[in-house]
Formats: sequence, C-alpha cells, structure tokens
Amino acid sequence: MATSDKNTISHSEFYEENLYKLQDGVLSIVKNSDVPLYLTGGTALSRAYYHHRYSDDLDFFVNSDSAFNQYVDIVLKALKEEGYSWSTETGFVKSPDFRTLVLKHPDYQMGLKLDFVNDVAAHYGEICDTALFYRTDSVRNILSNKVTAIFRMSAKDIVDIHRICLNEKFEWSQIFEEVREKELGVEPLDVSQIMQGITQTAFDNIKWKCKLTYADFKRDIDIIASDMLSMKLNSLVG
Repeated sequence: MATSDKNTISHSEFYEENLYKLQDGVLSIVKNSDVPLYLTGGTALSRAYYHHRYSDDLDFFVNSDSAFNQYVDIVLKALKEEGYSWSTETGFVKSPDFRTLVLKHPDYQMGLKLDFVNDVAAHYGEICDTALFYRTDSVRNILSNKVTAIFRMSAKDIVDIHRICLNEKFEWSQIFEEVREKELGVEPLDVSQIMQGITQTAFDNIKWKCKLTYADFKRDIDIIASDMLSMKLNSLVG
C-alpha cells in the first residue's frame, strides 16, 4: 500500500483489519512448521505484552544454532505453499546468520517485512507461550536487544525501552552486564544521551495505541537516563 493510501485510513483500521491479519497468518504457518524460531522485537513487545504502539515487522530469532538456515527454508517453503511470495531482488538479503524479505499475499495490498536472525548465544529470560505466538521472547531479552540496537537511532527502540521501564522491575547494572554479553562497547552514557535526544517530531511519528504526552515521556526518559548512569534500580516502577 502506498504511503498516501495508508494515511487516508486510521492506524487502527490499517493494522487491526489488515497488517495484523497478515502477520497472524504468517505466525500460524511458522508455528505449524515446528521449528524453534521465537518471535522477538517490537511486534512481540507491542502485540504480546504492552499494546502501546503499532508495529510493522516480524522478527524471528534463534541463538547460535547451526541449523538456522534449515529452519528458515522450512518456513519459507510452507509460506510459498500457502500462496505467499517475495522478491529476491527488492528488500531481500541473505547471509549465513541473517535473512530478510518482504512478504506478499494476494489477499493483502501491503507487504510484510520478515527478519530471520541467528543471534549470539546469550539469551535472558524464558521463551513464553503468549496469546500472540507460542514462542514469544521474554521482555528481559527484548530489553537487552533494544539497548544494543540503540545506535540505529530509531525512536521505536527508545519508546520500547521506556515502555519496559514503566512495567518491569530490574537493575540497570544487571541489564548492562547482559548487554555486554551480546555486544561490547555499549556504554550507559552513550545510550542515555541517545535516549534523551529524542525529538517531539520523532515521538509524534510513533503509531501510538496509548495516550501519552511528549512532556510526560521526556520526564520519564530523564529518569531512565539518570537510573542508567547510576546503574541502579529502574525507578519508574515502584
């Protein structure tokens, strides 16, 4: 669907009646494929846990698994058999530990981006059976992944970290220990500065499902930054 078309309908209609139904069809096929891929990232966080914003992509991970490409091939074969298609020229990337593509289906006008990742071995928390998907990543693991991803300068990562902080008890010192098991060189000062740099324009461009003012959000971000620099308990949760 073209951007102009998307803007003529509400976010609720576009996602709830269209894109999320496309996502649900893919999730069902992945589940029936009986592979150990788990759903993570912003869609897992927003659809399975907090329902704070709309999310577009599906991210499927395993951790340091030599059979990763076999799992992806099984899923793609099943998708193709159910009428899904994708271009191997536009939006398609394949490497030993990563696959990305834009999925199409004749019943839907929009595409759906899928990412398959063979991640590092470190993983925190338990894979959960949620109403969205039977293998959904833990909030704890999503948090450390969001922190390591902060350098891509995406407002969605900042918003997701904020939402986790509103809901979960944890020590920032432990989170950064987990982050450093995944990626070296991620420092609290850098992360806090990026988070505090989010603009109102970036905030307003988030496809929100919940009501939140930029002023309240910025106040919370300053608290998160302070907690992070002090490496102490997340103080947004009592």
